[in-house]
Amino acid sequence: MESLVIILVSLTCSFLLSELFEGLKLPRVLGALFVGLFLGLPMVQPHIFDENSLQIIKAFADLGLIFLMFFVGMKLDLSEIDSSKKSKFIAIFSALVPFILGFISIKLLYRWGFLKVARPNIAALIIGGILSVTAETVSLDILGQLKISKSSLAKKIIGADILDNIVEALLISVLITFVHYIQNPVFGLFIIIFDLLVFFILVYIAGYLLVPFLMKFISRRQPKIDLFIISLILSLFMAIAGEYLGIGSVLGALLAGIIMRYTFQKSKIKKSIQREITDVMEITTFGFIAPFFFIWVGMHGNFSFLITNPILGLVIAIVAFAGKLIGALVGEWIGKGDLIEGLTLGWGLNTRGAIELVAAEIARQNNLITAELFSSLVFMAFITTIISPMFFRFYVTKYYTK
Repeated sequence: MESLVIILVSLTCSFLLSELFEGLKLPRVLGALFVGLFLGLPMVQPHIFDENSLQIIKAFADLGLIFLMFFVGMKLDLSEIDSSKKSKFIAIFSALVPFILGFISIKLLYRWGFLKVARPNIAALIIGGILSVTAETVSLDILGQLKISKSSLAKKIIGADILDNIVEALLISVLITFVHYIQNPVFGLFIIIFDLLVFFILVYIAGYLLVPFLMKFISRRQPKIDLFIISLILSLFMAIAGEYLGIGSVLGALLAGIIMRYTFQKSKIKKSIQREITDVMEITTFGFIAPFFFIWVGMHGNFSFLITNPILGLVIAIVAFAGKLIGALVGEWIGKGDLIEGLTLGWGLNTRGAIELVAAEIARQNNLITAELFSSLVFMAFITTIISPMFFRFYVTKYYTK
């Protein structure tokens, strides 16, 4: 099939399914994942894709990943962290408990023969890190719809969201650094240190020299267009620099987003224009480019493991649910909160479907996890993202609205 036709069909189907899921009060990303799962079916893919069209979809997916990580970097703002102890306890334990449970569950699955992987300890660390991540946007949207977005419950979720952004950045950074290390096992550590040193010199140059220099050319008539172009230039430049240094385009794009946010904060650009640029980046990323990444991820998911090895998928899904629920309850208990709010927060922090799939895809591409384990993570993202908002809405409606 012609490449342009494939792009059109993929984007159109992704959009229609995303609208359907949004109408069901579920994340739009599920639409792209479903399209990818369908296009990746053995009886479908050979009749639609040839080698050339697959490479085009992969190129769009790689670009989508860069834009996605750039946007994550732009969102990272430590100044927004809620200073209350309760929020901090919930944010910490809702990330820590799933990590520990995920690590232990993978070790046990490997020991009991339900999982075959070359590096069980590394796989356990990766799965633990992936399960610790969440996507709070869905829960915040629900609170907004119920007109309680200024409540203490919302503040706790926002606090967890800020910490989650930090966890996401650390997860991707550590994962890419480890991949770089295993590719150079003899001199790996020295190469990593040298490459990171060179890379952070480039980060400094970009943040303190390149971006301020480009900002001088911003037109007063069309600052939004100029800022958007500068954002694109910076994200691609840092992604390419990271790729050439062996650190990876993903980490480069992430740091580019952080640099751009720092530049905005230090510049004299109006806050309204900064918000508009962020909105444009979000629309470009999630409206056009990022869906191809999630389609690509879906194409590599294979749910046949639910027949051949159902224990693997069920355990990971159950641990994902339990980790966030227990973590939120522990955080609420230590912060001297109540059981109902802990349960509500646990469901609110249980949705997935973005950065954890980025980490899973990086691990899959570098053979750190098996295809079966990767598919289990995609399955987990589906299940938690579909079920959690229903319970969250139920608890919020019953206990927090009049």
